[in-house]
Amino acid sequence: MNLIPESVRVMRPQGLDGVELVQIHRSTQRWSGYVKTWDLCFVAEGSARWRYRGRAMQTDAGQLRLKEPGERFVTERVDAPCTLQIVQLSPARVASWLEALPSARRHFGALQVSLSPDRQRQLRQATARLAGEEEGLSRDTALCALLDGLLTPHLEEAPRPQRAPPRAMRRVYETIVERRFETLSLAELAALAGVHEVYLVRAFRRAYGIPPHALQLELRVEAARLALARGATGAQLAAELGFFDQSHFIRHFKRIVGVTPTQYARAC
Repeated sequence: MNLIPESVRVMRPQGLDGVELVQIHRSTQRWSGYVKTWDLCFVAEGSARWRYRGRAMQTDAGQLRLKEPGERFVTERVDAPCTLQIVQLSPARVASWLEALPSARRHFGALQVSLSPDRQRQLRQATARLAGEEEGLSRDTALCALLDGLLTPHLEEAPRPQRAPPRAMRRVYETIVERRFETLSLAELAALAGVHEVYLVRAFRRAYGIPPHALQLELRVEAARLALARGATGAQLAAELGFFDQSHFIRHFKRIVGVTPTQYARAC
């Protein structure tokens, strides 16, 4: 049971499409999931162990975690309640920034870095200006300072692409994405791939790092998160997104996002 008080606040600066600020206070939640944005996650307080790109890392106060779209991370344990400041940038927003850089620099090399006191202060000042009621030019300048100081220095030449998943697994993946709100059975997906059900789970996890049912749940929760941010209510979303009932929806939303749908909607 989590006895540590925690709060989550989500902000979207006006006039800056593709930018989201998330503030998490003294959380013991073990966050995990697929990354859909470029994330700059500053740990202002606390300590936790997380796994990303096959590496287990310990993160303490004063460090910055760097994540990019299309990858999966898991928090294995929380040693001390964490206060986090997260800047989430859409791929489109980052793509426009990368146009000014050498074409090879499209990938985070470091997975986490320690920030000097000056860098920490710059980060806090930039996020405060983004979250405040600054006029457009001031916000744009703050975002540029953030990208130039925290994102650009850690970009490097992209590694050689990994071997593509087998064609049968790609078909299963695409089916889950297209029919994420429908009821799917393992037997149906195994028949689609032409393999035994047990082999399907094993091969799919090897290809994508997650079993089929977990992918479907994460896709549904991501759709719920976007809908809640637009003003939808949790009560109307459970059935629409394919959850068994309201409690099923709330349980998985909190497991993946870290707060209940109601708390997330209020934070937005």
